[in-house]
Amino acid sequence: RDSVAWLANYLTSLDKTCLMVISHDPGFLNIVCTDIIQYSSQKTLDYYEGNFDAFRQARHISSDEEAEALLMGRDLDDPLDQEEKRPEEEASASGGVTAGLLDKASKISFPIPGTLKGHSSGKPIMELKNVYFAYNEQDGPMILNDISCKIFMNSRLGIIGANGAGKSTLLNLLCGELVPSPSPEGKQLGEVTKHRNLRLAYIAQQHMFHLSEFMNCTPRVYIQQRYKNGWDEALQRRLIEPENEEEAKMRKELAAKYGKYGNQVEDIVGRVVRGNEVLYEVQWANLPDQKQNTFENLAKLKMMGVTTLAKAYDERQAGQAA
Repeated sequence: RDSVAWLANYLTSLDKTCLMVISHDPGFLNIVCTDIIQYSSQKTLDYYEGNFDAFRQARHISSDEEAEALLMGRDLDDPLDQEEKRPEEEASASGGVTAGLLDKASKISFPIPGTLKGHSSGKPIMELKNVYFAYNEQDGPMILNDISCKIFMNSRLGIIGANGAGKSTLLNLLCGELVPSPSPEGKQLGEVTKHRNLRLAYIAQQHMFHLSEFMNCTPRVYIQQRYKNGWDEALQRRLIEPENEEEAKMRKELAAKYGKYGNQVEDIVGRVVRGNEVLYEVQWANLPDQKQNTFENLAKLKMMGVTTLAKAYDERQAGQAA
């Protein structure tokens, strides 16, 4: 709740700024909002003066259950709950759906995960060690403070907590979409590790993050396109390509310091295990001769800011082995 309170205080301090917020948290809406706009099931915008409590009073909403249902998108004036609509009614409401989407014979079967090659049952498949995270490392609050956890092969975990507690942030760290921040003292950087042969699947809270380039596809085509080579192509791009110009510049500077002859890592093309250490075969930029490839450990790749390239290779190998 600390992060939600911080955000609410910050937004209310902007006295010369117009804000439009979307939230499922009535307490947050009460603090921040001076007016409420309801988007109804009739596709109209209904305006109400005051905060969320004033809106409840104007709509004669007495119970918290009714208020929660409204916040979650169900219009109380709609005589037919959206969850009770028949498939053909949903198809009609969406502007028409091809028969293939309603064909019960069209099913996608997902295989039951098998054993994880090279994994000992007594060891975790994913682990967080002393992880801190802040979206603004200079001024913002710490969303996660010194978090440690272990996830084992037979785990079925649910993450619960209040809005803003850091649930999505924790998942994004586990999935590799975010990286840990330094500790408040700047002396410690937590670790997020997973078994090199583990295949990880997740659905982002903001679905457009994944679906933006596939909006005109059916679910079947979407899966075929995204996993056409046996692994997640979208994840490969996020892991391999620099996130922004700043990261691209950082990679270039680190390569000049630690790369072979000052060159950047072009690709990871192989992997071997020697003793207890995993080494990755690096193909260097501007050195096309395979004899110039070298085997580097994760510590060296971390110094060069390209551990995500090793993760991308691990994902491809796990996909081929599945």
